[in-house]
Amino acid sequence: MTGGEERELVVRFKSGDQTAFNQLVRLYQKRVYAVAFRMVRDEEEAKDLTQEVFVKMYKALADFRGEGSVFTWAYRATVNLSINHLRRKKIISWVPLLEAEEKPEEPKEGLGDIETAQLKQAIAEAVKKLPPKQRAIFILRHYDELSNEEIALIVGKSVGAVKANYFQALQKMKKYLAEWKNVLTGVKEYELPQI
Repeated sequence: MTGGEERELVVRFKSGDQTAFNQLVRLYQKRVYAVAFRMVRDEEEAKDLTQEVFVKMYKALADFRGEGSVFTWAYRATVNLSINHLRRKKIISWVPLLEAEEKPEEPKEGLGDIETAQLKQAIAEAVKKLPPKQRAIFILRHYDELSNEEIALIVGKSVGAVKANYFQALQKMKKYLAEWKNVLTGVKEYELPQI
């Protein structure tokens, strides 16, 4: 969807067209849920967070000035709500991608099913160890493939801070996955296998 089409939906919603809001929900629901799910590691909690994002969006759209995109606002709200949720629970965890991931990674040649499953689990555990903000930036950059500029808008940091946090996350991931060094040989740091 283009920015113009998104703005059109916002204008229609502000005019009282509820179907416009429903279209925005359908447009971003899966992506919002995927980010929440990766952050909190629980389907029901991710559904609750997704619903909370759209309730907030519904209330906020009346005052939406269009300085950014609804997409950016939804991602920012999802990341912030997820981090706050994790802080409240004092649990920092992460889950592998949803089964419906658009482009699943092919297993590395030579890895058996058991070794592939173990590597995926090791990556999930490594991501789980990242501090919440680094985890959010890592997930948005690595799995959602957002640009540093988009992530900066979402997390409210400068592009330089996003790059620094992503670099630090990669360094920690490398350390956490040291025992998999032989398996990951030849894989660039920023091309960790999708899980």
